[in-house]
Amino acid sequence: MPTGNMQATEPVEHRMDLQLHPKYLSQPKEGLQRMVKDQLMKYSSKLGGVPVRASKIVLDTQSGMIYEDQAAVHISAVIHFDVFRPQPSQFLLGVVKKVTPSHIGVLVNDHFSASVAITQLPDGFAYNDERQAFAFQGSEDNSIEVDTRIRFQVSVLETSTHGVISIIGSMLAPETGIVAAPAPPPAVHSKKRPASASSVQAPDEPVLSDMEQEEADVVKPKAKKAKKEKKKKKKSKS
Repeated sequence: MPTGNMQATEPVEHRMDLQLHPKYLSQPKEGLQRMVKDQLMKYSSKLGGVPVRASKIVLDTQSGMIYEDQAAVHISAVIHFDVFRPQPSQFLLGVVKKVTPSHIGVLVNDHFSASVAITQLPDGFAYNDERQAFAFQGSEDNSIEVDTRIRFQVSVLETSTHGVISIIGSMLAPETGIVAAPAPPPAVHSKKRPASASSVQAPDEPVLSDMEQEEADVVKPKAKKAKKEKKKKKKSKS
């Protein structure tokens, strides 16, 4: 089931009459969740779209009903759905998953199929059989191929008897076109723990920075040399 933020999705509260199987009488919550799950990712005319998730299930009654010789317990509940409801003229983002000489296949929200016919592409795009892409004349960088992100406009919504929704789109509006891929997140470098003084120098010596160490390397030999010169002068006096 899709997760995260989804475009063209609206929250909808919907009351449903459900038939709870007797095996769930001791665990009604589990039974309700299973029944609601069966409603997901299928087009519903009552909801006007495709429910992609159920965020809350609230029982509308404190008890259920058994009718005649039916074993199921009839209960009423209010379901809080998130419904995918694209509308004609709405703009959607999608990722190209298929390119043919007649159309491009697009995936919206990582689940819903859409298609844009060649007649609905802007002027200047021509199919390149070698690259299996629609390339824009005079610019090799502007091409529609697999994994290209595009913004298109919804023209028609089609639904099948199996609850599958298909989107027919167009890229003729000026607001549509190729969308640049998002920049990758910056690399996170783990900070190295500073080495302890004992691992660098003897415990009784101060820890020096690189610059101070370079200065020390230059200064210390001069100091030793000066001491030697003093010793020589003392010897000469004696």
